Amino acid sequence: MKSILLHVNADEGQPSRLQAAIDLARAHGGRIHCVAITPYSAYAVGDPFIGAFMLAESSTSITEHEEQQRAEIEQRLSHEALRFDYTQLSGDAPLWITNRARLADVIVLSRTLGVSLREEPLPIVADVAIHARAPVLAVPPELERFDPNGPILGRELINRIHKAA
Repeated sequence: MKSILLHVNADEGQPSRLQAAIDLARAHGGRIHCVAITPYSAYAVGDPFIGAFMLAESSTSITEHEEQQRAEIEQRLSHEALRFDYTQLSGDAPLWITNRARLADVIVLSRTLGVSLREEPLPIVADVAIHARAPVLAVPPELERFDPNGPILGRELINRIHKAA
């Protein structure tokens, strides 16, 4: 697990994804490749009579948000003394993540993604898992620490399986 691709997005799952990537990188001496993707829809305002158009204020606000997010992630990873890089892209998140993951050992995503820049869910885990060559680590939003040497299934799921059997 030397090459860890981390999806960066302003949602409630971000802290758990970041922590899982940090824990993986520490355990395996890996490098975290942060990929932040702003969907094209964040730049456009739609009107059924006029069509879609971009507001200058929206673009400035999005850029400021992207810069703030990048600064927070870079500060945290620098503080952790880990190797990392950061890429900011615009477009389709599953497509970009799948393309960027060609040389990754693992992709860290949230099991479910919550609020994005446009307050819409971004259910990308299934798309990425189906199309990417690297395995996907789907992290629950409530995760505080990730044990790379722990069991593959969480205790709660193991207990449910035993009760059902």
